[in-house]
Amino acid sequence: MYNIQLGKSPRVARYVDLSELRRRERDEWTSQCPQRVTVLDKIVKHRVPRSSNTRWNFKSRIVNTVYENLESLIECMKEIESTFNQTIAINQAGALHRMLNDDRFIFWLRVFHSLMPHVDILYNQLQKQTMDPVELSKAIFRFEENILKERQNIDNIFETSQNHPTKKRRQDGTIETRKIAAKEVCDIFIVNVKERFDYKNHLNASYLYLSTKFPMHENNFPSDHFNKTIEAYPFLDVTKLKTELQLFYKRTDFRDISSSVHLLKFIIENNLTLIFSESYKLLKIISTIPMTTAEAERSFSTLKRIKTFLRNSMTEDRLTALAMLSIEKRMIDNIPNFNEEVINRFAEKKERRIDLT
Repeated sequence: MYNIQLGKSPRVARYVDLSELRRRERDEWTSQCPQRVTVLDKIVKHRVPRSSNTRWNFKSRIVNTVYENLESLIECMKEIESTFNQTIAINQAGALHRMLNDDRFIFWLRVFHSLMPHVDILYNQLQKQTMDPVELSKAIFRFEENILKERQNIDNIFETSQNHPTKKRRQDGTIETRKIAAKEVCDIFIVNVKERFDYKNHLNASYLYLSTKFPMHENNFPSDHFNKTIEAYPFLDVTKLKTELQLFYKRTDFRDISSSVHLLKFIIENNLTLIFSESYKLLKIISTIPMTTAEAERSFSTLKRIKTFLRNSMTEDRLTALAMLSIEKRMIDNIPNFNEEVINRFAEKKERRIDLT
C-alpha cells in the first residue's frame, strides 16, 4: 500500500509485497520456529545438534543423532508437510523427507555412523595431557585396526541399508561404485592418520624419563626408545647420554620425581647441569614440546571465552592468569574454598565502600 501511494504501479507493489512475504517466510524458517520445535519434541524427542567447522566430534554427534532417530525424523517431516501453512517450511520438510528416504543417503549415513566413533575415541585419547609415545602408538594402531575391520564390513553395511522398507534396489554398477567409494574413505582415514603421526620419534624421549619406569629400566635398558630418540636428536652425545640414563635408573632419589619438568628443576636447583649435560638438553626439549597439539588448541579455545566484547582490554599478566584458571579448571575445583580465598585477598588489598568480607 505504501508503494501505491507513492505512485508506483500495482504490479510493482504486488512484486514488493511478494518479496516481503517470501523474506518473512524465509526468516521464519531459518529462525527458531516454536511450531517446528514443538513437532520435533513431540515426535523425535531429541534435538539435532548444530555443526561446527573446527570440531569433528560435533559432526559425529549429528551423524549419530540422525542415524538413531531416522524413522522419527521422517515422521516429523511428514507432520510438517501435512499440518504447516508456510510454503518454505513445507518445501524444506519435503526435501528433507526425500533425502532421509534416499538409499544413497542412508548408505553413507550408516558408513559414517560406523567410522566416526573410532575417530571420537582417537580424538579423546590424543586430548590427554599425560600422553606418551607408547600410548600414542597403541592408540594409532588400534584406530587403524578398527578402520580396517569397518572396511571389510562395507558389504554388510550396504545390505543393511538396502533392507530399508522404502528403498528401491539400484543397478549393480551403482552398488559397486558405492562400495568402492566407501572403501576409499576408509583408506583415506588410515593414510591421513599415518601421515599426521608419521614423525613421532621425538616423543620417545619422554619415555626415557618416566620415573615410574626407572626400576624396570635399571635391569632392562630401553634400547628401542633410546635409539629412536638419538635418531630424532642426532646432536646428542650417545655414549654420555646412555651413561647418564643408567645413573638415573640406579639412583633411588630420582624415582620420587613425578615428571620431566620437576626432574629438570631438580637438576638446575642442585647445580647438576654440567654432570647431566645431555639429559639437561633433552629435558629442556621435552619440557617445551607438547606430546600433542591439545594444549595449544585448548589455549585458543579459552581465549575466545575470555576475550569477549565486554572484556576486550586487559594486561598480559591478567590474560595469562585468567587463561590458566580456565584451562586448569579441574585443579581449581579441587582447591577447598577457592572462591572465598580470592574474595578475601581482593578485599584486603585496599579499603572499599562495600564490606566484601
